[in-house]
Amino acid sequence: MRIIAGKYRSRILKTLDGQTTRPTGDKIKESLFNMIGPYFDGGTMLDCCAGCGAIALECLSRGFDHAVLVDQTKQAIDIIQRNIDMLKVNACTTLIHGDILTYLAQCDRMFDLIYLDPPYDNHLLYDDVIQMVALYHRLTPNGLMVVETDISHDLPQTKNDLVLTKKKEYRRTCLYFYRFKGE
Repeated sequence: MRIIAGKYRSRILKTLDGQTTRPTGDKIKESLFNMIGPYFDGGTMLDCCAGCGAIALECLSRGFDHAVLVDQTKQAIDIIQRNIDMLKVNACTTLIHGDILTYLAQCDRMFDLIYLDPPYDNHLLYDDVIQMVALYHRLTPNGLMVVETDISHDLPQTKNDLVLTKKKEYRRTCLYFYRFKGE
């Protein structure tokens, strides 16, 4: 797993051994950033179920100001911290060891980008996180929520004021793009 573009390009990230996490592959990551913008001029992003932190660290490499990374497993938090330390981005990251639903209910910030990529078999978490983002209005105006699923799982077209604006399918993976209605 590596950073594919920006300030930290080609830096190798530590990942968890085994099948505990499933990092987003380079081809999907490259396609994602081609769709949402290859480089950014600031902003704050939330990486839900962060795994090794690859998406958040890629965002920082490409110009985001701050990333919040949330994961509920201690092993993932330890790997993410090692990656943050290696890139020396402690000042522009917030690492949360906890449940993403609890974090969304209790945090007091909005995000320019929210990325959700939980274990594919946790179908309820997809709907619950989308619901919480909509309910607590966690996206900034013009903010974007991207959800990565396996190809067999369908997500809703709308959830409260969140509207599906784009869906991109790959072999076994699908990316869903949500924005608030009218933004």
